[in-house]
Amino acid sequence: MKIKFALTDEKVEALLDKFSPLRINRKIEQALEQAGVDLSGEAADRLKSKTKAATGRLAGSLKGKVSKDGKRPVLKVGSLAAPGKPPLPYAKLRDVGGTINGKEWLAIPIKDNLKEYGRNVVTRAGIVGISAGDINDSPKQYGFDSTFIVKGKSKSPLVVMGVPLGGNQDAVAIFALRRSVTQKGYGYLTETMKKEAIPTVSEYLGMAFDEDDQ
Repeated sequence: MKIKFALTDEKVEALLDKFSPLRINRKIEQALEQAGVDLSGEAADRLKSKTKAATGRLAGSLKGKVSKDGKRPVLKVGSLAAPGKPPLPYAKLRDVGGTINGKEWLAIPIKDNLKEYGRNVVTRAGIVGISAGDINDSPKQYGFDSTFIVKGKSKSPLVVMGVPLGGNQDAVAIFALRRSVTQKGYGYLTETMKKEAIPTVSEYLGMAFDEDDQ
């Protein structure tokens, strides 16, 4: 049995337009942009769930961006540069871990003492939002009469001590000073991309091209 199809000029143009490289690329780019929104949001949620540290700035910098590699659209997800805002330099460290080497001393908060003896230093969520420099400049504002530095144990070269207000308590350690700090990675971006990238992009590509079949 033979079947003949009669196509008008209008139908031929519509068919060619439907499968033209330009249209296909446009649909792919739109699908990748939508996937980037979902993936960056998932990475931000994963970051917040894995740490109680102050991560608002990092989470807010996570974006998806579609660019061209030759003629191919490419989706990038992570802490990306925005107008007037460069990518955060510690974004990768928070993801995969590594060592921070400071040009000056790095102050590591001793949270239990800051929470017990400090004032408005540790939030209800357990985040230390005040630096050692802030407390040193205005100790009474944060619950201490004064601060000073002493030499600690062999593994703790220097310690910032704080004298709690009231005079009934000896000085307590509130920050440890280090030249370098090693942090474990939270895998917020790596895990998201491994688990969610392919199914998310596939879903949006499927929806983009299904539109033509409806």
